[in-house]
Amino acid sequence: TGLSVLGAIPRPGRVSKRNLALACKTAPNSQFAEAYRVFAANMRFQSNQEEEQVLLVTSTVEEEGKSTTACNLACAYAQMGMRVLLIDADLRLPSIHTKVGIPNTTGLSEYLGNESDLVGITQTIKAINNLFVITAGNLEDDPMRLLSSEKMAYLVSQASQRFDFVIIDSAPASGLAETLVLSSLATKTLIVTDENNMKTQSERIKRTVDSLARIKQNVSGFLIVNAKSATQQDRKYYQQRSRRRGNAKLLGRAKA
Repeated sequence: TGLSVLGAIPRPGRVSKRNLALACKTAPNSQFAEAYRVFAANMRFQSNQEEEQVLLVTSTVEEEGKSTTACNLACAYAQMGMRVLLIDADLRLPSIHTKVGIPNTTGLSEYLGNESDLVGITQTIKAINNLFVITAGNLEDDPMRLLSSEKMAYLVSQASQRFDFVIIDSAPASGLAETLVLSSLATKTLIVTDENNMKTQSERIKRTVDSLARIKQNVSGFLIVNAKSATQQDRKYYQQRSRRRGNAKLLGRAKA
């Protein structure tokens, strides 16, 4: 595609499925969480600090890890002391509320449908300071009509002024027009791709990149998830750290 691979996230390993989305908080010492923190730091410091930071996270097909990525990036930036707003704009198959454990009674769709205001749909994550979330909501309407409205553009504009970082989780980009609209509102678009799908989905990936590029030249590149193995150096580091922790526990028991 001519785009760069910006980072690689290893397989979760021993991180439980229910802890994946906020691994940066719930499993901070895992290699999985550390990879997201490194990627978040790289993205942050490679950016122009003076421009608005609105990142759209998408994928080519479903279940490639885009929502888990959006959650962990939001968590990582919040841990850096930034005020972060995470928006679930995947109105077809929302999952952010389930992943972070908050209710989805009122959210983005209600706001866009004129049934709520911004304050009423913005929630906090008690365990993570500086992280705010807007879930997808339950209003049944045409996603394209809602997300292409002036109210969505207004929301993104206001959020970019009030928060240090805005992360939007969208539906997969392949064949869905609303994701292209959301990409036009973002300063950067990130494509999450499962390494297991790269060969079988190569043509679809190319078409996705072409579609996004025709809307706005803001596709930063790819984040590869479920990378088959970390580098040898990373594996060695984590093995050594685990051994040191184990020795420290044994020493503590001996002293007791």
